[in-house]
Amino acid sequence: MNTSTTTTSTFHRHQWRSVASSALRTASACVLIGCATIYFPSAFRRQLSSPALSYSTAIIITGCGDATLGDAVAGAVDALLGVAQATPPAALGLFLIKRAVPRALRAPLAAPLMVAVIAFLVAMGGSQTRPVVKRVALGQTVIAYATAFDRVGRVSGGAELIMQPVRVGASALIGATAVLITHALPYPRLACREARKNSSQFTNIMMEKARLLVKAFCADNKDSADAYISQARSLSCQGAKLLQHIKLKQASIQWETPKIILPTNCRPLLPERLQALETPLKGMELSLINTHSFPIKTSDHQNLNHLLNTPPETVHLNFPTTRQDLPLLFFLFCMDLFKHAYTSLSACTTETRVAPSSATDDNTTPVGPTKQKPADNNHWFDKRRLTEAVWCALTLGLAYFLGTIYSPGNGHWAGLIVATGLTLGREPTFKLANLKALGTALGSIYGVFGLLISEHLMELRFLVLLPWIIFTGFLRKSRMYGQAGATTAVVSALIVLGRRNYGTPTKFALMRVSETFIGLFCSILVDLVSRPTRASTLAKKQVRKCLASLRECIGAIRSLDIREQQKKLSRDIGQLCKFIEEAEAEPNFWFLPFPGACYKKALNSLSKASEFLLFMTYVMKKEEFISEVLELFVEEVSLSLSRLEEVLKIKSLSMMDANEVTSDIESGKGSGKERRQVLGMKEEEMERILDGFLEHCREVTERTEANEGEEGSGREMVLRLSTLGFCIHGLMRGTREIEMGLQELLQKENPSSHINLCEIYYKIREVNV
Repeated sequence: MNTSTTTTSTFHRHQWRSVASSALRTASACVLIGCATIYFPSAFRRQLSSPALSYSTAIIITGCGDATLGDAVAGAVDALLGVAQATPPAALGLFLIKRAVPRALRAPLAAPLMVAVIAFLVAMGGSQTRPVVKRVALGQTVIAYATAFDRVGRVSGGAELIMQPVRVGASALIGATAVLITHALPYPRLACREARKNSSQFTNIMMEKARLLVKAFCADNKDSADAYISQARSLSCQGAKLLQHIKLKQASIQWETPKIILPTNCRPLLPERLQALETPLKGMELSLINTHSFPIKTSDHQNLNHLLNTPPETVHLNFPTTRQDLPLLFFLFCMDLFKHAYTSLSACTTETRVAPSSATDDNTTPVGPTKQKPADNNHWFDKRRLTEAVWCALTLGLAYFLGTIYSPGNGHWAGLIVATGLTLGREPTFKLANLKALGTALGSIYGVFGLLISEHLMELRFLVLLPWIIFTGFLRKSRMYGQAGATTAVVSALIVLGRRNYGTPTKFALMRVSETFIGLFCSILVDLVSRPTRASTLAKKQVRKCLASLRECIGAIRSLDIREQQKKLSRDIGQLCKFIEEAEAEPNFWFLPFPGACYKKALNSLSKASEFLLFMTYVMKKEEFISEVLELFVEEVSLSLSRLEEVLKIKSLSMMDANEVTSDIESGKGSGKERRQVLGMKEEEMERILDGFLEHCREVTERTEANEGEEGSGREMVLRLSTLGFCIHGLMRGTREIEMGLQELLQKENPSSHINLCEIYYKIREVNV
């Protein structure tokens, strides 16, 4: 078995053990809740009026698995904050309803209205409030109001009225306490320890990937090189999962053992340091992708093994004579970058690591309970927060109202599915609704079958739950169900199996499924009314925004400061990826099918452009001596991108056809001499710019080497300039790929028209003249 296979098998074994361990702790928490609500003294059980909220809180905190001690502590604090946030307005609302609302209107009208008001206040809370706080607060409100009234609207008075929200809140705290106990005993599952293990695995995977890329670099033919590159890409997927897991655990680490007494060997590396190890490998892969002839040969016939194995400072490099040498030298630059990153990473393992919250790196985002990135708009009437709060209030109020009409005694289930699944911000509505519906049906069916085995023996129900929780722990990582579907599947089974005296199991399960569909229907309805813009429309707008960011980033090359612009471009590309995923999950209805393949091509081209710009940030230091060549490159690429932006601004090509204006030289509307075959640069223009760059840099390198002791001379100067040339060439090619991808995209969106971007652009100019 080769090293790559061993690394892959080790990764999968670790993933399996992690999921199984998380599921066992989650199952133990559910068993504790069941014991508390069934076997504890009656005086205690009377204070826990909602076991369903206990189970829901436990699953919300653990996320259906993968929670650590830090997550449990944070979840317990969040649950306490949610209860404290919801109890006063819920009690006040019940008091006002009893005093001012006629009995006949309390349950059907006043209660849903008050639930909506409280939901609005909760959603309008601090922008930095964690989702668990809001979910617990809304779940407590829904159940408190559903259980406060009987079928004719009667409600208890005095202390009982105040105690109703308190008892429901106590149920949520029982769920949080159970999670805290099971994740602390018999030994704590620490996020810092997991992050460190993942960091070690990530480092091993990156080293193996580097080995495969070097083998591809030295391959005798293209087929062998492609095989090694394919293996390296499979390792990249594993590395990306590990890195994402490490990033998610940074907030949990802050809630665990204080950093003052945390052992040095338990302190994990910062994700930014690990990311610095991965970036050069992306560059090495880019170099190999742009190499079309194997085995690779240098223009001065130097041996590849000599270049790779000899200390860099002892190797003399000539500046490339042709553009075919650029990928080779770019590979060597990335190799040096990787060695430097690995050396720095190894040095960190023997030193005391800096806690994530005190990092000062430009790419670091403080997370955790003490430091959070301030929101751009923290004032109360922020437009975005106000819109989300109105959406939350309408959804929850409508779900509670319709659920009560359908089943007066069990109407809170419709509201509970909305409250516990609250996700403020834009989400793929139909996809999430589908996943939750599938999860609810699956969990309810399992619960009914479980009751057939253990209807009269509660102890056996706990054993029935154990394999289901483990199964949904793996289901959570599947593409079919995901986090939302797995969570609802667990909660549905728990609610069916964890109760007594609810009537016929099948009738209760059917009622739960029906109420769930009511809640999902309300979510979809309100979302369509309040957010009518389709994700496909947002994706097209985001493409134009990405083009603008790319143009601004390239324009910043003039000032030799593109780091911040490159970060902004990466964020915009990430948002485009989310819109594409959401649009692919949308139903088409009467619209044309979403051309996901075309958007993904554009996304891939934009991502490669962002990577080229990232490497330019490493070399753009003191390159004023080639400003003329850079200025020509910036001008041509920026002009191409601005033309593409203008074309994408057209809302409908039919409007363009209606306003078609023919070119007329005498009228001054567009000269035929200005017409181009492509919006971007032609092949000969790219070659001219690149050849000019190579010639200019060769002169600079010779002049620099003649001045001994000048900073940046020798090998470093050659590699930096070669990297800059490789990135310039890649960006020019990338701009052309983006143009071709957008033309294909517009053709897909307008199948009855013949799309020519140049013709469209010049029609726009003629109309606007």
